[in-house]
Amino acid sequence: MDMRMRPLRHVLRSCAKTLLSVLGGLVVLGTASLATPATAQSTLGLRTLSTLLSAQIPAAVEISGPWTNQYGGAIELYQVGASVQGTYVYGSTTYTVTGTVSGYVFSGSLTSGSLTYPIPGMTISPDGLTISGAITNWSSSNTWTRQSGIVLRLSPTASRIAKAGDVLTYAAEVGGNLNKSVSWSTTAGAIVDGIYTVPSGYDYTAQTITVTANADPAKKLSTQVSILPPSGQFELSGSWKNQYGGAIELYQTGTSVQGTYVYGSTTYTVTGTVSGYTFSGSLTSGSLTYPIPGMTISPDGLTISGAITNWSSSNTWTRQSGIVLRLSPTASRIAKAGDTLTYTAQVGGSLDKSVTWSATAGNIVGGIYTVPSGYDYTSQGVTVTANADGTKKVTALVAVTPTGVIEVSGMYSTSAWDLLLFQNGTDIQGDWYTDSSGWGQHFLVKGTLDGFKLLLTYYNAAYPNGAGTMNLTFAPDGKSF
Repeated sequence: MDMRMRPLRHVLRSCAKTLLSVLGGLVVLGTASLATPATAQSTLGLRTLSTLLSAQIPAAVEISGPWTNQYGGAIELYQVGASVQGTYVYGSTTYTVTGTVSGYVFSGSLTSGSLTYPIPGMTISPDGLTISGAITNWSSSNTWTRQSGIVLRLSPTASRIAKAGDVLTYAAEVGGNLNKSVSWSTTAGAIVDGIYTVPSGYDYTAQTITVTANADPAKKLSTQVSILPPSGQFELSGSWKNQYGGAIELYQTGTSVQGTYVYGSTTYTVTGTVSGYTFSGSLTSGSLTYPIPGMTISPDGLTISGAITNWSSSNTWTRQSGIVLRLSPTASRIAKAGDTLTYTAQVGGSLDKSVTWSATAGNIVGGIYTVPSGYDYTSQGVTVTANADGTKKVTALVAVTPTGVIEVSGMYSTSAWDLLLFQNGTDIQGDWYTDSSGWGQHFLVKGTLDGFKLLLTYYNAAYPNGAGTMNLTFAPDGKSF
């Protein structure tokens, strides 16, 4: 044997012994361990030493958790094996982080909208406290510094609509701690391992799903489930108010919504539809229309908020207690014995939309009123009452006449003048004395009766083509206007 090689062998043996002493005879690689017996062969060579040294580089360093960079950006990372996902928030921009860890190198990309910035390979420090390197097309190198604490994310976080019996799946991830387990809870129903079964008996309520990190119970996230009947539609009918004192009454059939919005002396007609958490439609008053592109319904259905086009600011409608009721038509009508008149009613603010009909004389069934005989020249009332609230009722009047035309013939007097009318069907003629004391002018009058309205033209010898007109609206009994 060449004696000149002995010094090198002694050196190798010495290095190996020193390394084994430092490592305590144990080298960790992932979850496996390599034990070096105390009787290690004295022939330990360069290849064995190289193997021991490379074994200290882990397959995937744990980099999940909160980080910040030198520019104030906030990074949250979540990790499963070598795969990493998360977010990078800088200013008003949020980037999606995706990548993998291999040894002490993190590579992947940042994405925001259509923009993607590759991360060819950032270096993880041996202590795992910094990640530094270049991000393609960014002006300078980034250094991410680990922050204390853990991070938690829930998916999905958006509120969801469901019906009793539905099964919804949620997922949660913990970063910044090796204990990635979580606990689930809910305000109603049951949730096991993120699987939520929607309970019955909770229609039109919002229930809360909460996930809590077991490593830090202070870390928790919640989302809501709006439980609706099988139709899957929010019930918006009822009484609402906005922040400016406007009063809104809404009535709903399926997805269709109608109603009124009253602000000051102006009444707007509301029309629209419900789809998920969105109400869209318009407000109309006369020739003016204000579109509602999409107001957002809160998960509990208690507020509707969003923009109304060409209005100065956003609106928030807040649900009021109680129900609303409307009858159509509400205007007085004229009919004769045997006629049938149709009425409709709508209830808002209650799931019980049934009503009860009644009349002071005659029969009404399902909103169909049959005008009774023997009640000529009387005014009868048709009333609808909400079964959900017996105090909510609306009445319309029916003037009963022999011909279905209101009787207005006779003398009408005021403190200033007298009007004498003669009637033949809807044809009206008569005399108008402009001063009841007898000292005023005398005009002849003529016109045509249209329901309860009469447009009269008055004239005399001096004004044979008419001196003017008067518009009269008579009470349902025809005794006053």
